[in-house]
Amino acid sequence: MDVHLNPEIERIVIGKLQSGHYRSVNEVIDEAVRLLEQRDEIRSKIDHGLESLKEGRGIAEEDAFKELRSRHERYKHKK
Repeated sequence: MDVHLNPEIERIVIGKLQSGHYRSVNEVIDEAVRLLEQRDEIRSKIDHGLESLKEGRGIAEEDAFKELRSRHERYKHKK
């Protein structure tokens, strides 16, 4: 695949390479596409959650915070 970047994006990619965090243009592009996929997944989950709320399928505020605290604790212990 042959990709042509506009000058602004090309400057960003070059800057990423010069930072030393990436070894190649392919690594920069791979990371960008991976992040786009993550963003799309998050947007989809948000849309699904908003639709659930509109349909009255939400959960109580305290239950939501309890779940968030639990997830946070599990996340901290994974590191």
